[in-house]
Amino acid sequence: MQLSVMDAENMEFEVSSFDKVVAMYVASVVPDPERLVDEMRRVCKPNGRIIFVNHFHSRNPLSAQLGFRPDFSLDRFLDETGLKATNIHPVNIFHFCPMVEASNNKQFLSEIMAPVCATS
Repeated sequence: MQLSVMDAENMEFEVSSFDKVVAMYVASVVPDPERLVDEMRRVCKPNGRIIFVNHFHSRNPLSAQLGFRPDFSLDRFLDETGLKATNIHPVNIFHFCPMVEASNNKQFLSEIMAPVCATS
């Protein structure tokens, strides 16, 4: 195993390098969460697993007091990134941080975009 330090929105890995790509507590702190997901799709194999654990909007009043972004909505994150969650479940005692699992649908997305790119 090797640890590499790099920009999560511009990784140095080759296309389709990994079966699974995991981002732990990153989505709410990068400048462009959509770019992060695009980059995770790029390095993940088609139909591979993309997994996020992150702080998202919570009705629990402790959430804001602990410094979590109350405006970072899981539903909006999924809508804006096009991720189709296959499983969402809490991973800590206070349920602040859900684990979101999705299948890498990059092959599907490229099929949709091909006609759009051809007409541009």
